[in-house]
Amino acid sequence: MQIPPRIKTKLDQFRVAHPELKSYSDEQLFQMLQAAMQQQSANTAFPDDVAIDCISTR
Repeated sequence: MQIPPRIKTKLDQFRVAHPELKSYSDEQLFQMLQAAMQQQSANTAFPDDVAIDCISTR
C-alpha cells in the first residue's frame, strides 16, 4: 500500500498525540483509521426508510 507523504505526516502527528500507537506501522495505523472512519460513517447514516420519509415530505 502506497501512503501519500502528507498522510504519513499526519500519522506521525497522531502517534505523538497517542504514544501507545507508536509500535504500529504506517499501514496498520492507516487501516485502523480507515476502519474507524467507515464505522463512524455507518453509525451516522440514515436508514433507507428514514431517508425516503424525508424526501417524500419535501
